[in-house]
Amino acid sequence: MVKKSLSNIKKHGRSIILFLIGNIVGSASFLFLYSQKLDSLYLERDAIYYANNQKYKQIRKLEQELAKLSQHRIPSPNREETIKKIIVEVDSTYRFGAEMIKAQVEAMLEPFLDKSMQLISNNPELVESVLQKKPIPIDAEQTQKVQVHVKYLSFYNETLKIWVKAEENTGEDLTNYQK
Repeated sequence: MVKKSLSNIKKHGRSIILFLIGNIVGSASFLFLYSQKLDSLYLERDAIYYANNQKYKQIRKLEQELAKLSQHRIPSPNREETIKKIIVEVDSTYRFGAEMIKAQVEAMLEPFLDKSMQLISNNPELVESVLQKKPIPIDAEQTQKVQVHVKYLSFYNETLKIWVKAEENTGEDLTNYQK
C-alpha cells in the first residue's frame, strides 16, 4: 500500500508541484493586489476601537460627575429640606409703605423658619391664615392699616419667596378675598 502511494506521488509529482506553486503565486498576487486595502481596513478598525474606547471613558467620567452632582443637589431621604430664608415681594398701591409692609410680613412669617418646605407646599393656606389674622400698619402713628393676601408662593434652595398683595383695611371681614 505504501509502495502504491509513493508510485502515485511520483506519477503525479508535477501536478502536485504545480498546485503548490499556484497556491504560492495566487497568495502572493492576492497580497500584492489587496494588501494596501487590508492595511487600511486594519488601521481603520484600530482607529475605531481607539475612538470607541475614548468615548466609553468619557461616558464613564460624565456618569461619575453626574452621580457626584446628584448627591450634592438631591437631599438624602432622611434629611428634609427646611426653610432657611424668607423673601417677601409686596404689590401695593402705597409707595412709601411697601418696605414697612415687607418687614412686618417677614416678622409675621418668622415661625416658618426651620420648618419643612413640604409642610408649607402641602398647606399654603397656613401662610394666608397667619397674614389674615392681623392688619398691618403702614405709618408710625398706626392710623392707616392694610390687609395682606398671598398671591404666590415659591420654593428654591431652602428659600421661601412670597408675593403678597396689600389692600386697604376697610374693617370688613376680609376672609372672603377674591383672588
